[in-house]
Amino acid sequence: MQAYTQARLDDIDLAHVDLAASHVTVADPDGTVLAQPPLTASGTVDLSAVSAVDHPAVTVAVQLVLTSTGDFTTDHHPALVVAYQGDAPQVCFRTVVTPDCATTRLTDTATGTDATGPLTSNTVTAAVAPGSACRPHVTVVKEICASDHPHDCGPGGAGPWAKISPVGLLRLLGTAYWRITVTDAGPVGAAGVTVNDAVTPACRTAAGTFDLAAGATRQVYCSSFLLALPVTNTASATFVPENSPPGTESSTSAPSSAVACSLLCILAAPDPA
Repeated sequence: MQAYTQARLDDIDLAHVDLAASHVTVADPDGTVLAQPPLTASGTVDLSAVSAVDHPAVTVAVQLVLTSTGDFTTDHHPALVVAYQGDAPQVCFRTVVTPDCATTRLTDTATGTDATGPLTSNTVTAAVAPGSACRPHVTVVKEICASDHPHDCGPGGAGPWAKISPVGLLRLLGTAYWRITVTDAGPVGAAGVTVNDAVTPACRTAAGTFDLAAGATRQVYCSSFLLALPVTNTASATFVPENSPPGTESSTSAPSSAVACSLLCILAAPDPA
């Protein structure tokens, strides 16, 4: 509220009021009188001299001297209406969404009643950000092809696939073939999934960006030419829950590694994740 403007008598016939004999009192809530402005012939009271900054709440009381009580009946209630400059009255609502991963959007309309009758608000639609119980559980498994035949190391190939390359597979250098398996255990799908692989960017390119339904798995195949051994290749996946509102923070899975190795590193290396 920036300023008081006026008060006015509403729903009353001013011919039934002795305006000159009636009087107005403007007071603080504690009863301190601030002003006693006159009633005008139109039934209004000028309140502009009362500071809304110094007095953010006031009581305006009018003592009427009536020449007739005909305006006051069971169904008829004259009133004093105080006007001001400022924002419209506001009411805040808090809506709690019960645990339900399928709820991704909320639409709400408020209704009520005031002295003028029923009223209806505008409709507000808001996205529901998923809670911790409604985020997908995504896992990644990184493997290296243990066959020396490239046709065994692509989609549908026989493999086999291992966490560490067999002895002599890559010799001093060669092409390593990788497989990344991304699985979403649910309870909801993962959206905008990307693969992180700093050692082999071709794996990230091969994966692209994809969505993964709850319970689904996607495999990504890629390769890299190795100039030196050993090489530990680590991959992870970054994603957001499906139907997430804009700005939802992404999550990243635990990493998984596979090793392209020579004989010496096979003898010394621990099992990769």
